[in-house]
Amino acid sequence: MLGSQEIGTLITAIGTGIGRDEFNIEKTRYHKIIIMTDADVDGSHIRTLLLTFFFRQMRLLIDKGYLYIAQPPLYKMKRGGNDVYLKDDEALEQHLLTSSLEDAVLILADKREGSGSDLREAVETAGKLTAAATILAKRMPLALIEAGALAHVFDGKGGGSEKKAQFWQMALQKLVGEQAGWTCRFAGGTYTLQRIVRGVEEIHLMEEKSLLSKEAHDIAAQLSFLDEFFADAAMLSRKGVSVKISTPSQLYNTMMDFARKGSTIQRFKGLGEMNPEQLWDTTLNPATRRLLKVEIGDDAATESIFSTLMGDIVEPRRDFIITNALKVANLDV
Repeated sequence: MLGSQEIGTLITAIGTGIGRDEFNIEKTRYHKIIIMTDADVDGSHIRTLLLTFFFRQMRLLIDKGYLYIAQPPLYKMKRGGNDVYLKDDEALEQHLLTSSLEDAVLILADKREGSGSDLREAVETAGKLTAAATILAKRMPLALIEAGALAHVFDGKGGGSEKKAQFWQMALQKLVGEQAGWTCRFAGGTYTLQRIVRGVEEIHLMEEKSLLSKEAHDIAAQLSFLDEFFADAAMLSRKGVSVKISTPSQLYNTMMDFARKGSTIQRFKGLGEMNPEQLWDTTLNPATRRLLKVEIGDDAATESIFSTLMGDIVEPRRDFIITNALKVANLDV
């Protein structure tokens, strides 16, 4: 990294020099140094490289509070004549959720109704369940995972059983219909979901160890919510439109669809895609921009994560990737 022309220019511009013998905080030319990268995964990678450089070579700049991270938006949402800039996927989700709640009512099978803050809480919980189920759905279709969740297959207790397999099959038949032909059985530590469509056999396997995953525990923590809201189909109504709701993903995705209707959402590929006025208003203007101050809360933890992910030893980084790869729910490609 130190051989990079850009890093050399950066060192010269800041003026402090680097290393134990040359670094001098008194020579700092700027007391506000702002890292500004794209709001996507590539930008995060570049930002991490720069943070590694500052942490290893100019640590005092962080300790003195001179280092900041710009917060450019990843999205622009346009509805009518109004433009709203949103920092990331989470900000977009929260804005869409707020928009979708207007005039929305969820009517449960027992005729109880939820709207406003109650509905918001339900949709946020459904979103978390959808995220967990989507990760597990890397192994089989989402509908099968959600049927398993409704059948309490992912109950947090670990271990599979033929009884759970039967409950899973019943829940799946209830969701997609018996005519879909799904069967489920448990043997040898593996769940097997199987059907034959037009003479072609479709099989999905889930090993028992998947029931001990973080995502399975996330689902287990919401079993009472699943029983309350999805034991039987509910009805979601908004502005004259009614949709049958049987699973968390249906509730969450339908609410997001409600919010997107009539709106245009632009995802910026990078800072260079914005016109000058947009870049000024959202990222550069001191009166309106948002900056994140870089601080080190725990020296040992910070050193550990930089050494693991950015160090010279490959094995800890590889182990980290192997351990966490399947937990990535929304990866830019």
